Amino acid sequence: MWQTEWRQAPPRRPPGGPTPHRRDSAVRPSDVEIASVLLWEEHCVECAIPECYAVCPLYIAREDLQCARFEHGICPDHAFSGLFPFGARISFRRWGKLEALVAHGGMTPRTLALAAAVDGVILKPLTSLSRLLKPINPPMKLNRGYRVFRERLLHYAGRRWSPRRLADFDDLLVEAWNEADRSLRFVFECHEDRLVTFRSTFWLHSGYNLIRIPARALALDGSVPLRLQLYPDADKECEIVFTWLDFVRYTERARANLRPAEKVKCVVWDLDDTLWDGTLAEVGPDSVVPRSDVLTLIRQLDERGIVQSIASKNDHDLAWRQLAVLGLQEYFLFPAINWEPKSIGVSRIAEQLNIGLNALAFVDNSPAERGEVAVELPQVRVYADTDVATLLERPEFDVPVTDATRVRRQSYADEARRRSEAVRFANDPDDFLTRCRLKANLFAPESSRDLTRCLELAHRSNQLNLTTRRYAEEELRALREDPAVLLHAFRCHDRFGDYGLVGFFAVRCGREAPLLLDFVMSCRVAKKRVEHAIFFWLQKHLEKRAQHSGLRAVFHPTARNEMLWDVLMEVGFQVVERGDRDVQIELPFAHVPCKSDIVQVQAR
Repeated sequence: MWQTEWRQAPPRRPPGGPTPHRRDSAVRPSDVEIASVLLWEEHCVECAIPECYAVCPLYIAREDLQCARFEHGICPDHAFSGLFPFGARISFRRWGKLEALVAHGGMTPRTLALAAAVDGVILKPLTSLSRLLKPINPPMKLNRGYRVFRERLLHYAGRRWSPRRLADFDDLLVEAWNEADRSLRFVFECHEDRLVTFRSTFWLHSGYNLIRIPARALALDGSVPLRLQLYPDADKECEIVFTWLDFVRYTERARANLRPAEKVKCVVWDLDDTLWDGTLAEVGPDSVVPRSDVLTLIRQLDERGIVQSIASKNDHDLAWRQLAVLGLQEYFLFPAINWEPKSIGVSRIAEQLNIGLNALAFVDNSPAERGEVAVELPQVRVYADTDVATLLERPEFDVPVTDATRVRRQSYADEARRRSEAVRFANDPDDFLTRCRLKANLFAPESSRDLTRCLELAHRSNQLNLTTRRYAEEELRALREDPAVLLHAFRCHDRFGDYGLVGFFAVRCGREAPLLLDFVMSCRVAKKRVEHAIFFWLQKHLEKRAQHSGLRAVFHPTARNEMLWDVLMEVGFQVVERGDRDVQIELPFAHVPCKSDIVQVQAR
């Protein structure tokens, strides 16, 4: 909840100005089971009321005669969304701070959003009435009375509906947009009986920021009232849009997404005193000594199909020349060699590779750098340089070696070329996909090599996986040998290169309507309309063989396969029945999936 009754309208955009770009939260309310009932208000770091109103040179009177430490108050900005369908835009003046009293429990995001909507409906006429009565009601007492009533109501409702201690929450979730071109440090404090019991700082970098402060780190049980304070370090004046600023308890599905994945898909290396001994910028390229054990591990990881990159605080050109001298530059994709925090570099690498952060591992010699990544990106596995000797023995690095794994690095390099050219088609991505001349070749996976690749996909693919079933080799062989089951794998290639074997599906064809037993596809061909073409081919193929109206499927939702659900709905699947754990869906044969003509399907 935000204190909005005192806001003053910020300057409007000039007529004809650009429409603000919609910025949605990376944390959906559906990922949160319970959010804390906090009421964030405007306060002053150096507050000494009422004397300061008379003597402080920074005092600026609001309509209620309290001090305005924010330029326009706390303004809802509907170009953003988070817990509520708007962000809270705040222009911090010197000494401005946010403060909230933790005396409430928690509610579902839906209930909190409803409470915020009702709050806005009540406040609008109340504020107008207070202004009309300003000559006889100078401090706007009607608003102040409503403020007290609202705090007590939220206190009661939070405790009544969902009594919780802070220990029952997972994180203090801070999601914010910094629209300035510089990073800003913020201070977060907990006060208990006027004593500071917890203090931490974090950076809000230019652009998007998501900070998770573990609730357990505060070591508070909420038995006494707490005050939370958040303000810019060093009295900086700045403008920030907050979309989440709440204690949250995630759903089980969202919590699973914050844990490291079962297998590592990418290793991100530090350079100085990790890949080589010495600091390149200090001793120069002739004095750094590459670590032989690390060089060996880099080549072994590459053979296993685990791609690699770099996150290092260094001069990019100098470091890249040194990697070229060592013959290693070809091993590293989308390196982040700059002076930004390494968590930012790791996040960008994951985004460019189009893989989840929970499938990344980070290796660095510095405890401070490892700690920064661990706090900012808790789903990333973090290792010290001293762990190098044992990494390949760990289960998360035990992945099957197939033909596809041996060329995986080249596949990502081909994808980089595609993305570079796709920039020219930003307004018409389907036109670019058509120009790529993408083809999907369907075939029965008869060789042991192809079957092994299908097993690898079943175990590694999460986002485009109908059932997330982790098959044993015997189970997949049984499906292949079953005459009632149509088991097909598919390879994809376009004019940029070969994706290799990227997916498979299994359909049981019997007297009843055909049932899609499973559909698994690599994210490397995600959002390229391959699924649309495959399902269209399946429709036409099955319609000839079965006297039924559609293809049935049972979708098993997890924390990671919502991308496939979106695809299934876009293709034309319809919900038949929702169960406790699964959703029964059907694709009518008469329906023609959209975008199904962009990828050419060939079948053997």
